[in-house]
Amino acid sequence: MVAAACLAGRVPLLIGHALQSAHERNGRAVLNLIEPAGRQRMLSADHVIAGTGYRFRVQALPFFGRELLMRLDCIGGLPALSAGLESSVPGLYFTGLASAYDFGPVMRFIHGTHYAARRICAEIAAKAQALAAPSFSGLSPNSQPEAERTW
Repeated sequence: MVAAACLAGRVPLLIGHALQSAHERNGRAVLNLIEPAGRQRMLSADHVIAGTGYRFRVQALPFFGRELLMRLDCIGGLPALSAGLESSVPGLYFTGLASAYDFGPVMRFIHGTHYAARRICAEIAAKAQALAAPSFSGLSPNSQPEAERTW
């Protein structure tokens, strides 16, 4: 927002516009835009700085089959994730841009990988430990001889 404040009143800052076409006329850039409301707009400028961005859509990943995609809970094309970055498909974790909706913009960068790696490792370790732990359901202290009781 600092950049927006610096530019206010001097340079138009257009957010959410889609670029339909661009060409040069008399040494100026002419842009045909689609505004967020869907209206077309033509803009002529001496200079253009375009921050095109990138929108992640899990459905666009070519290596996920239809069956898997149907099992994924998504919000705006992004997988809904648990605190451990696990999707609605058990054992399927997402990091990076795919986790930014739930965990914030830092996840889009290398800096976010340290947090993601720790969370996913902790999640997998907790699940492995739960699977390996013996189950004492249905046992009472009186069901074992006195010498074998450990609690």
